[in-house]
Amino acid sequence: MYFRSSKNLHWFLLFSVLVLLVILSLLSEGFYGGTDNVSHYLISRYAFRHPQQFLNSWGRPVYTIMASPFCQIGFQGAKLFNVLQGCLTALFAFLIAKKMDVSKPWLAILFVIFTPMYFLMTLTGLTEIQFGFILVLSVYLFFDERYIASAIIISFIPLSRAEGYAFIPLFLLAFLMRRKYLAIPFLVSGILLFSIVGYLFIYKDFFWIYDQFPYPFHHPLYKHKGPLLYFVLSTPEIFGYPLLLLFLAGSIIYGYLFFRGEKEKRSQIFLEIWMLVVPVFLFFSVHSVLYWKAWFSSYGLIRVVTGVLPLAALVSLKAYDYIEKRFLKLILFRNVFLVITVFLIVFFNFKIHKFPVSPGPTEKTLRVTANWLRQTPLINNKILYTDLDFPFLLNLDPWDNKKCEQTYISKWLRCYPTNTVLIWDSYFSVNECFVPLDSVENTKEFKLVNLFRAYPEPGNWVDPDYNVSVFIKVPYGTPFDNTIIRDSINEMNNEGRVIQFLTRDDFEDLLKKNDTKHASSDFARSGHLSYKGNSDEPYILDHQFDISKIIDQKKYFTIRATCYIYPLVPFKENDTRLVITPPDNKAYYQSLVLGSLPMEINKWNKVSFTATFPNFTNSKKLNVYFWHLGKKEFYVDDLYIEQVAPK
Repeated sequence: MYFRSSKNLHWFLLFSVLVLLVILSLLSEGFYGGTDNVSHYLISRYAFRHPQQFLNSWGRPVYTIMASPFCQIGFQGAKLFNVLQGCLTALFAFLIAKKMDVSKPWLAILFVIFTPMYFLMTLTGLTEIQFGFILVLSVYLFFDERYIASAIIISFIPLSRAEGYAFIPLFLLAFLMRRKYLAIPFLVSGILLFSIVGYLFIYKDFFWIYDQFPYPFHHPLYKHKGPLLYFVLSTPEIFGYPLLLLFLAGSIIYGYLFFRGEKEKRSQIFLEIWMLVVPVFLFFSVHSVLYWKAWFSSYGLIRVVTGVLPLAALVSLKAYDYIEKRFLKLILFRNVFLVITVFLIVFFNFKIHKFPVSPGPTEKTLRVTANWLRQTPLINNKILYTDLDFPFLLNLDPWDNKKCEQTYISKWLRCYPTNTVLIWDSYFSVNECFVPLDSVENTKEFKLVNLFRAYPEPGNWVDPDYNVSVFIKVPYGTPFDNTIIRDSINEMNNEGRVIQFLTRDDFEDLLKKNDTKHASSDFARSGHLSYKGNSDEPYILDHQFDISKIIDQKKYFTIRATCYIYPLVPFKENDTRLVITPPDNKAYYQSLVLGSLPMEINKWNKVSFTATFPNFTNSKKLNVYFWHLGKKEFYVDDLYIEQVAPK
């Protein structure tokens, strides 16, 4: 087959990637980038109710203004906003590619969208995608010789992300090289406009953009200094190997064409280097130094380079085009090269990151906490929190202080009225809100109500000490002991310190394994599938482990199996046991009779069983399974098996 860039091929590709991204955004229950997503969403969501949030410096005013209409439909609207911007960015990259005189400019769409970090970030509510859109649109307008329009658009980029200030000098020098002096004053038009608006309506300070800058030079918390080459070493994860190799080749080819190419094209080549290659290296260099020195709250987040990835994709396209024209004269070779390149780019994107995006252990813990709180009368009380995820998950306006409030200083806790609820988490409370746990308990007025811990998952690191504690304020002098309450809750939930995560199964891949017998979409606690225990099976869900790989055995080791079970009939009528046992040593057989638990039918019930064993000398395996004597159907979801500290 002969591949040819038809007139409407780019529209077909744009529509295809738009549909793909929209579907993945709908299917993704989680999002990359953590609580920053929530912060941007909440600012944009409630900006119409609290207009001062439109000029919230941390929220990025340009992002907030443009995203706020989309956020009125919920967080999915924020993701849709980024998907649309990502596709528009790819469109303008295609238009730039046409001006670069490459033979297949439509490839720019695939190169941009399927850059792994860029693809992942389109499914978030973060600002990097908009930053890239403004940058690429400005570059296109520059190449299209609409210099004043280019200057106006790029002037807004510092109000999309603070790193945008680095691009103003680049465009200034580009206008000087092109002798377009009339465009230069417009490079400050965006900053000037927002300075005037902020002065007149909110801050009464003409220099509010500088005075309200959210990142101090030396942040008291984010002061960890990272390796200078951290971002360079992360490029395989950012680009994927195919695009990384093409980008490096494109940078070298641009240098070769400038020094050894045709003289009449040297001016155009230099402008492409200045507008495409230099911004990428500049951006990586700036962030490398900031993280190396721990300046301006740099935390080593590799997602921050997403904004320049569309330009890097165009450099990669230049390399592809040069290789094709210079070395592949036969149409057959060109077609093979095209197919292999596109396949590898798409393959590495889906190899590096998993889609749809699932929430991590921490996010799941926050959601479990919010769901529990929503089902209790405490939801009607005033709620204090330190993690912005809670007003997000509880659908509360974080600026409505009558209903909820973020607390920063522990000494203020005594000022809140009786029955106030405090949601304390072990990350934000300690690291950013200055509310350590002992300061809460030392008030002798906040009584622990419930406690939630994160479960580790394969490939998802979680702080083993991460937890969320829910307190209620009681009258001073009320007798209670939070230590006893905490121990009681831990015992009730059968929680213990996790020593080693063994396995987790949410049964979403049953269909991929062709296990249609057990894959059920009738009832699912998370995702779309659960495991169906059929009536003709005496043994269900057998997991076997090599005991020699269990760490920290000493004299005894303890295994905990936790899952959620959906019974259709009471287990007293469907005799079933959750078993943990070595298969070759019946003396240590241990089981939990499900009929002994207070379980509700036609609902998901959490079941947790802990079994402690001596350090075996003759057994090498350990089995965890259900012994299904009653032979009546039931469903299982979200199975966790861990080694925990013995009681």
